[in-house]
Amino acid sequence: MTRVERTDHRNIFLAILLTLTLFTTVAPALAGAGFVAHAAPGDTDNDGVPDGTDNCPTVANPNQTNTDGDGAGDACDTDDDGDNVNDNVDNCPLVSNNLQTDTDGDGIGDACDPDDDNDEVHDGPENCNTDQNRTQEDSDGDGIGDVCDPDMDNDGLANNDDLCPNLAGESQTVGVGTDADCATDHDSD
Repeated sequence: MTRVERTDHRNIFLAILLTLTLFTTVAPALAGAGFVAHAAPGDTDNDGVPDGTDNCPTVANPNQTNTDGDGAGDACDTDDDGDNVNDNVDNCPLVSNNLQTDTDGDGIGDACDPDDDNDEVHDGPENCNTDQNRTQEDSDGDGIGDVCDPDMDNDGLANNDDLCPNLAGESQTVGVGTDADCATDHDSD
């Protein structure tokens, strides 16, 4: 083999290597950015999913995520969670919440906010999800925090009607109910 033939073979090898590099690195990057160099036949967006089964045939989305199950993939769906609120204004774009309730006003809807009342206690273990209750005090041990419990002492009397809302007792005397009077249990219950 002459020196010229070796150079020609080397140039051919380099040309093949460059072509392979372009198709394996540059083309997918361009496809992800919305550019399609040479889409495979029947795969307009070149995401590896044939158009016939692609839930977004003109937008590359190889994982085919479809949160709301409406047939349109999230990559091209304007309402991913199917709550009739477009994603660009939805405070929980991947969790259905058509009322858009946001108790603490932090811009994250209660349906996907881990702390609805913004009291730094996550909702799961919290005993008052929509009222701030950092101490998690629950005087009567019923699992409902005092700040949101309509009957803090669990005596059957609503806090507003209870002379001693922190002291159980259905037969509370009229006139009794000052802090000093409620400090002890007058009816021994």
